[in-house]
Order: sequence, then C-alpha cells, then structure tokens
Amino acid sequence: MFSLLEQKPARNVYDALNWCNPKTSIEPWLLNFYVDREQESPIEEIKEHLLSELEHPKLLLTGPRGSGKNTEMVKLAQDKELKRRFYIRVFPGAGNIHGLIAKILQNVVDQAKDLKMADLDVVKEAGDFLLFRSSWNKSVEISAVPEKDVFNEKWVNNKRHEEKRAKVIKKDPSEVGTATMSGWIKKITEEILKKKRKNVLLFITGLDKLNKDQAVELFKNKANDLNGVKCFIVFTFPIELYFDPSITMIVRSYSDIYFFKNINRWRYNEPKLWNYDRLNDILTRRVSITLFEPQVKTIDLMIHFSGGVPYELLDLLRHCALLSSRRLIHWIWYYKPFWYIWLLFKSHKHQKIRSDVFISSIITRRQNIFRRTLTKDQFSLLESIYTKKIKFDIHNPDHKELYDNNLVFVYGSERDIYFGINPILETIIVQRTLTDEEFDLLRSIYNDTNNSVISSAAFKKLYDKNLIIDHRYNGEKKYIINPILEPLFVLVT
Repeated sequence: MFSLLEQKPARNVYDALNWCNPKTSIEPWLLNFYVDREQESPIEEIKEHLLSELEHPKLLLTGPRGSGKNTEMVKLAQDKELKRRFYIRVFPGAGNIHGLIAKILQNVVDQAKDLKMADLDVVKEAGDFLLFRSSWNKSVEISAVPEKDVFNEKWVNNKRHEEKRAKVIKKDPSEVGTATMSGWIKKITEEILKKKRKNVLLFITGLDKLNKDQAVELFKNKANDLNGVKCFIVFTFPIELYFDPSITMIVRSYSDIYFFKNINRWRYNEPKLWNYDRLNDILTRRVSITLFEPQVKTIDLMIHFSGGVPYELLDLLRHCALLSSRRLIHWIWYYKPFWYIWLLFKSHKHQKIRSDVFISSIITRRQNIFRRTLTKDQFSLLESIYTKKIKFDIHNPDHKELYDNNLVFVYGSERDIYFGINPILETIIVQRTLTDEEFDLLRSIYNDTNNSVISSAAFKKLYDKNLIIDHRYNGEKKYIINPILEPLFVLVT
C-alpha cells in the first residue's frame, strides 16, 4: 500500500499545492520534508532537559510567527531516544485552564487505553467524566418535545442517558475543578509508570496563537494549576508575552523557556550572508527544482521575499503553484477544442512556476494591498525604521501594530532580538526613497549581465545602501540588484 512517508518532491503544480500548504502538519511527511535547523532550533536543549530532569518539568517554547515551532515539536516527538523513555502525544491546546487540563486528561486517558489499562477504576471514572463533558458541551436546550414519535423516542433516550451520566458525575462538568482532573492525571500516570516503566510526555501546540490577555491569564495567573499536572509537558506560548514585563514572573514559575529563531536574512540593511542552503532545502524537499523556470532565479526570489520565515516561504510557493494551475486550465479551456480537455491530465507535468509570473502576479498583488491599506503615518514610520532613523520598539503601540499586521518580522536570538521589514513591503519603501539617477543605474545593472558599471562611485553608493548585493553561484562572484527591487524592473502582466 502506498505510504505517505514515501513521498518524493512534487513534479507538477497539483502535487505542489498539496505538499506546500504551511497550515498542514508536516507529520505524515516528516522523514522526507523536514530540514535540520540546528542554528535556530533549541530542540536538542529541550531534549537534554527532558532526559535529565525527573520532577515533571514544564517547558515553554516561543518564537516568531511562522518560524516552524510546531514542526520542531513534531520532529522532537519522533526522537527515538525520547520514545524509549516516554509515551509521547502531540495535540493542540485550549485557551482556558479548565479546557486545557481537560485536554491533557483526555490524552492521558487515551494513552492508558492504548496500553490496555482501561479497566482501572481511575481510568473509568475520568473517562466517564470526559464523555459526559463532551455530551454536555454539545447538548442543545430543547424547549418542547418534538412532534414526531421517532424523534421523540431519541429525545427521551438522550435525556435518560444524560441523567445516567449526571448520577455518575453528580454535577455540572464545569464544576469539576482543575485539582480533581489533575488528581486523575496523577493517578493514571503513576499507574503507567508503575506497570510500563515509562513517563508520559505531552507536546501542546497552538498556544502561541493566544492573545496577550489570554496568555497572561493562562501562563501567569494559572501557573500553579499547570504545574500541578504530573506530566512532562512542553507548551508553545506567544512571543508577545516574551516582551511583556510579566515574563519575569513567568520565568520563575516554569522549568525553563526556550526561544526558536527565524532564519536570518540580513540585519539593518547591512549585507550579510543569508542562510540560503536551508531555505533552499525547505523548497526543494517539497518541490522538484525542475518545476521552477528559471530554476536559480525563481528560488532566489522566493527566498528573498519570504524574509527567512518558513511559513511565508511555503505560502508564496503554494500561491505560485495555484496560479500556475489556474493558468493551465484557462489555456486549455479557452484556446483548445473541448475534446482537447484531456491535455489537462497530460500537460500539467510540464507546467512551470516562473519567476516573471511570481513577481508580476503574486508580489505585485500583495504590494498593491499594502499601498491601498497603509496610511501615510504608517509609511512614514516604516521609512524611518528602514533608514535607521528610529529603532523598532515592540512596546510602542504604533510599532506593535506593524508587527501584528505582519509588516515586520522578528529576527535574532533571545539575547539579541531585532526586527526587519517585510521584504514585500520593503520594495515600496525603497522605491519611495530612490532618486532618478539611482533608479536609472539600478535598471542598467539589472539589464547588464557583465557588471560593466561596477567601478563607478554611484555603484559603490548603491552597494553601501544594500541595493546591490554579492551573489555567488557555482563559485562565481557577481553583483546583482537586491532581489526585493526586482518588481520595479519586471513588466507587470
């Protein structure tokens, strides 16, 4: 039978659509698509911490949006050394303490049932509570008995079922406190450790998407409730909380906090060797390089406009694949006879993701959205940040609004965090600051493949402003315009 673990890089745009969705978990294709990110990822430190501590540590993992935190947790959950020591489960959390601990209890009960321990009294009691809680949450208040007998019979049976469950629980599920659920969790995990010689390790994802108020309530105000759960747990939590003064109290309440970095591109407009290889691997492990045209240039552009954010990189690739598939269907439908529709299944293998389409359709469209929606004050603020007149301050409400709207990305490590403007928006800002002379020189460099103007003083000025960068491919050094300026010189179709 065909296994998802045997997937190879996509060779057509339709497979690319399925394998490049950043919202889809990488778990089924982990062995094929995962890219090792030792320089940014703290998973080795987390692994050592989990293996060395015995008192049920609670670890927090944070990082910029789209950096790949959930992917790293899925990868860590597949680690062979951890699997020898723990029973591991990965699941999304809930935004309130009662719902979160109920989810933890559900996974611990499921683990006990998987281990053929469903006959334990504590497992039965917790299972009854979870079943009743689920039916309670889904129940709808019925004001009158339905007219038809068949529905009437079902309604009566459901009411009897609820009454029977109520006798077991004897109260509203919301009245069963977190301490009671934590007690069940403790008893079940102790039985698992006693009989199977393994602890339970939980990776709880999705909590990094909570807003600041929810996160403060959960991780600060309810820290004692979370620490009362007798499991090894790794939580994700929002990066906004990392910059909040309350983080000092949160640090004291948990075993440790780890920071997962984005892939650095460059800092403060200064030329820097960006991590091309790993970003390139993220693309080419999912999509065959033969699907790009021209190959190197198209990949370079996607990497630059992603800003080093894996989520953005895959999102750009998926939209390109979607546009290419639409163009193919449009071509067959309007320019060929109806009976020629069979070419859809034959010629799609030859459909390419082209750099000119990427620039003219994807990037330009997003830039037009920025032009329509950003105010003059926001443009002025972004220009000031870009030209280093002011430093980005996450505590400034105007600055934070830029981050919340994905106009700036977070880079650096936990010791040295800095912010960079979204490269798609950066093109617009640079265009507003360019003089006519600089624009003409950049156009000549864009069209001049031999770099015949590199000796001019104006060229050195553009290089110092990072509008021209070094480019090395196959050992050959060459100067090219910064790829973020590419949309200024590509004909928009």
